[in-house]
Amino acid sequence: MTTMRWIGIDEAGYGPKLGPLVMTSVAVETSGSNRPDFWANSAGEIGKARDPAAALWIDDSKAIYQLKNGFERLEEGVLAAFAAAGLGAARTYPELLDAARAPGETRDDDEISYWCDKQALKIPIDLSEDRILRTVANRYFEKTGLRIVAVRSITLGPARFNSGLTGDNTKADVHASVFCKLIAAERDDPAADSATIVCDKHGGRRFYQEMLAEVFPGVWIDRGGESATRSDYSVRLEGSRRFDLSFRARADGDDSIVALSSMISKLLREYWMILFNSFWLDRIPGLKPTAGYPGDAERFRSSTEPIARELGLPIDRWWRKV
Repeated sequence: MTTMRWIGIDEAGYGPKLGPLVMTSVAVETSGSNRPDFWANSAGEIGKARDPAAALWIDDSKAIYQLKNGFERLEEGVLAAFAAAGLGAARTYPELLDAARAPGETRDDDEISYWCDKQALKIPIDLSEDRILRTVANRYFEKTGLRIVAVRSITLGPARFNSGLTGDNTKADVHASVFCKLIAAERDDPAADSATIVCDKHGGRRFYQEMLAEVFPGVWIDRGGESATRSDYSVRLEGSRRFDLSFRARADGDDSIVALSSMISKLLREYWMILFNSFWLDRIPGLKPTAGYPGDAERFRSSTEPIARELGLPIDRWWRKV
């Protein structure tokens, strides 16, 4: 029986001026030919944000994070997924990054260790140890019959983000390069015979064939429809290998695998921001933390830049150029 691999990809942190850009791919395998759905396969135990009957929430990370207990729910869903994927041993943020690091990606020791100047961030933060143990023991993902076979993330701190802005490269080019690395990891995985990949639209981009040609050089790429809401492509590789890719608006709220990748990316970014804010609050008592988005990021920069100069910390190491 043919095993199908179903992949969801999403990012967190494309818009901010502070903190990392994080992009994650989640791969699920089944023996069926229909795209799997954690929501439909869980008998109501896995639901969307605000679902009072669901034990576990899987949804667009923004829909979960904005709620009063959103961070707790975010941690619960992500750590349960890591356990289901066999990556459940991480108990600090650097360990979690190590567990999810995409093949070929180097560890950002210089950037991460700077903000972890006192101790590694212990996880979970809002979720009690007893609750995460109960959540893992309940095996919500495993009970769906869907196997999470890979979780791959790329965390691009400000220094690495800025280093990608060479020549005529834009912010969108940096984003595309991270995406291409995740697709290349699937391409090179001998266990990934054929795959169907769904990801959120990259901003206002409608055409992706040229970008995909960088990952699949010399390979014919069939174009499906290309619209503001959806763009589809099919890549035929050696033998019977085939990669179908679909870029969809609102995929992070409509597709459960993309939603999970959104949550993982968001949590990895938020852990970074906790360390980043703690670093500065230790040096500037009373400073209001930031999420890093434009506007408030300018306020934060004006308060911290004098201290950064005293520390000899170049602006390019913690402030994105675009």
